[in-house]
Amino acid sequence: MKTINDLNLTDYSVTELDLSYQEIDLMDGIEKFEKLISLKLEGNKINRIQGLESLVDLQELNLIHNEISEISSLSSLNNLNVLVLSYNKIQKIEGLEELYCLRNLDLSFNEIDEALNLDLDYLPIEIFNLQNNKISEIEKICLPELKILDLSKNEIELNEYNLEGIKKLSELKNFERLHLFLDYEIKELNISQFAEMELRNLSFFDYTIFYDRYSDEMFRDKNFASKHDEIFQLKIKNNNENS
Repeated sequence: MKTINDLNLTDYSVTELDLSYQEIDLMDGIEKFEKLISLKLEGNKINRIQGLESLVDLQELNLIHNEISEISSLSSLNNLNVLVLSYNKIQKIEGLEELYCLRNLDLSFNEIDEALNLDLDYLPIEIFNLQNNKISEIEKICLPELKILDLSKNEIELNEYNLEGIKKLSELKNFERLHLFLDYEIKELNISQFAEMELRNLSFFDYTIFYDRYSDEMFRDKNFASKHDEIFQLKIKNNNENS
């Protein structure tokens, strides 16, 4: 099993360290780099986060393309601003409770299949990427500083339950954009339900739905299925009349 110790690094005073694509299995040895601000371990074989307790100044942690199944051992990283764990095997959103400076969180391309229920109102997360997971339900998202949420390529249906969860996002004072790219054909009933939401600025682009607080109007992508034309035109008309 290859560890960071096996790389025979000797300068432990560096503030930035990139050990991407080194075929590392274990993080043993990373604890020696106590002055790190940025750590990149992309494209290795790491299956467990460990050894970060002494890296209290770390602001950016990148573990893209590893084999991590659980978010853990991050409690000492009180200065962490960016956490990137995309392309792993994570099934549950956890272990974030003490990341009091976290602003950018990327958990895309994992295996998260639980209902989205985030009650983390003490975390300043602004950008949250959950693209390409297995999320099917939106229950609660309590992230008061949230600006952008990407739920593209999940298993979310536009039923009444999920629409209610989406609608609550607009109540967040800083929220700007929601990305929902749906892998299935959008049904006319669901489109109508979405149009009834009190989200004044709503944009549809093909099979992607954007809620953008700063859009001036709704736009219809010219490539969207023609059978939806009348629905979109009606919604655009209603939206403009109510502006």
